[in-house]
Order: sequence, then structure tokens, then C-alpha cells
Amino acid sequence: MTPPLAPRRIPRQSRALATRAAILEAAAHIIAGGLAAFNTNAVAARAGVSIGSLYQYFPKKDALMLALIAERQARQVATVAQALAGLPSYDDALEEAGALVAGLLARFPGEIAPTAPEVAARTLPGLVRAVVDIWANCNPPQLDRTEDEAVRAALGYLTCRPG
Repeated sequence: MTPPLAPRRIPRQSRALATRAAILEAAAHIIAGGLAAFNTNAVAARAGVSIGSLYQYFPKKDALMLALIAERQARQVATVAQALAGLPSYDDALEEAGALVAGLLARFPGEIAPTAPEVAARTLPGLVRAVVDIWANCNPPQLDRTEDEAVRAALGYLTCRPG
């Protein structure tokens, strides 16, 4: 027994895939105008197919709605995946940022504590993150102090001379 929302026909050929896509696009257009106007007759008319053809792919209005939601979600997931694919990994970004900070610190050897720039570049992000995490759990106006405290902590670390 087929589930009540399962299609009677699974599109495989390009024409059938185009028909199904046209039905979904018509449904999206009609729903955009409000749910009150959403019915299978209106969708079939907008898609340019017979009501019988619509029911081959979507046996009930609910099946059409679920397919539309699934299709839109798949598009959103693909968009997010594409955006994430273009980003460097967290480790790569951290390594790149660390190299920049180490280079910057190396330019001021007399002004920072005698810590290797590479060591400081790895320590500073953790220090700043700890300060931000502590203050981020607060409410304004305490939250406004986050930046000030992070800067003070970083400068204190960089300028503190051991002993």
C-alpha cells in the first residue's frame, strides 16, 4: 500500500521533471499571495497542466505543500553549503591570523614582553576569547565593557615583564 502523500508517478524524463517543477513553481506563486487562494485547481491552472496530471505527482494538496517545503529547504541547504565551501577552515583562518599577529608583534620588540611573537600570537586569541566569553554573559551596560577589558587584558599580557 502506498502512503497517502506518495506520488503515483516519479518523474524521470526531462518533460516529467519540468512538469513537476512547473507545478511546484505555480504552488509557490499562489502561496505567496496567501494560503486562502491555495488549492489544487488554481495550481494546475497556473502551471498549465490538467488537474489529473497534478494528482499524478501530488495525490493531495498536503503532498504538494510538503514537496514545496522540501524543495525550498533543499535550496536553502545548498545555498548555505555553497557559502561555507568558499570559507577557509577555522584552523586555516586561525593560522593565517596568528601569522599576521606574530608579524605585527615582531615589529615592536622593545615594547612587548620578551615572549616569542609566535607564542604571543597563539596566546592572545585565547586570552581575548576568555574575556569576551565572561563578559558576553552579562547584560548592558556591563556588556559595553567587553572591548575595554579585552584590550586591557591583551595589553597587560604583552607589556608585563616577568620578575
